[in-house]
Amino acid sequence: MTTVRTGACIVGGGPGGMLLGLLLAKRGAEVVVLEGHENFAREFRGEVLQPSAAHLLDELGLLEYVKAQPHSLLESGRLRLNGEELGEFAFARIAPRYPYAIWMPQPIFLDALLWKAKPLPSFQCWMGARVTELVEEEGRVVGVRGLRHGREPFEVRADVVVGADGRHSVVAR
Repeated sequence: MTTVRTGACIVGGGPGGMLLGLLLAKRGAEVVVLEGHENFAREFRGEVLQPSAAHLLDELGLLEYVKAQPHSLLESGRLRLNGEELGEFAFARIAPRYPYAIWMPQPIFLDALLWKAKPLPSFQCWMGARVTELVEEEGRVVGVRGLRHGREPFEVRADVVVGADGRHSVVAR
């Protein structure tokens, strides 16, 4: 069994987990992100970054990097119900500083965050690492256990364990 010790173990390599891992590693924290899937090439629920997300990415110094990835900008839209047009909107009226939403397939966004984090010496992302249980000592969560690639047992011990593994969370259960 592979056993590692780290400062932060983040279970789930979605937008929240990858961004948290990147931000912590940029500040020098030792981070291991555990993503259960082997890659990001799958269908996701959300693929549009709203103006508020663009604002956040800008504040974090990541907006131009993200916009350098394949994407489309959505500046306006039409509202329809049962085929009948009810109205339209423009992001410029809603969010003048960021007058657009960014349509970017989530695999591209996640790969971009991963490639931004990979060069940081305190960052690791284990793809295909499915967490199966929490490690508890004296009533505290001190790590996780699971399998990499369906066959290699691992244990990650950490000062902080973050569950970012989505709506069917193993960590939350």
